[in-house]
Amino acid sequence: MEQNDLIFIQNQIGYEFKNLDLLQQAFVRRSYSQENGGENNEVLEFIGDKVLDLFVVKLLIEKYGCMLSEYDNYNAEEDFDEFTSEKSESELTESKKALVQKNTLSERIDILDLAKFLIMGKGDIQKKAFKETSVKEDLFE
Repeated sequence: MEQNDLIFIQNQIGYEFKNLDLLQQAFVRRSYSQENGGENNEVLEFIGDKVLDLFVVKLLIEKYGCMLSEYDNYNAEEDFDEFTSEKSESELTESKKALVQKNTLSERIDILDLAKFLIMGKGDIQKKAFKETSVKEDLFE
């Protein structure tokens, strides 16, 4: 991957990597590493999946949750300062699922125009894996 590609990717995602090798590794498919050696993106994808879950939960909690003390009718002398949410646990779960579902993540990769940077083996290139929803989802993670 060329330096200009790495700069473009960082600009698209709004994050500057301290270690550009990790950014490049995030684009390396297993098919390429099997053919050419080196590491691929699978472990980074696993980590990214968990980080994405945490980030989405944080956003949902910031949007729908708060401490009772933030309400005007809170009585500090009588009430416990508890966490509350406008949405139930099941509603939050459904919201999270919608935000991290395969199609949503794949669409974001299309909008960011990042699939073209995937580093793939010959088989992936022949079957145009970069167009597959699951491949783009993996890249997002």
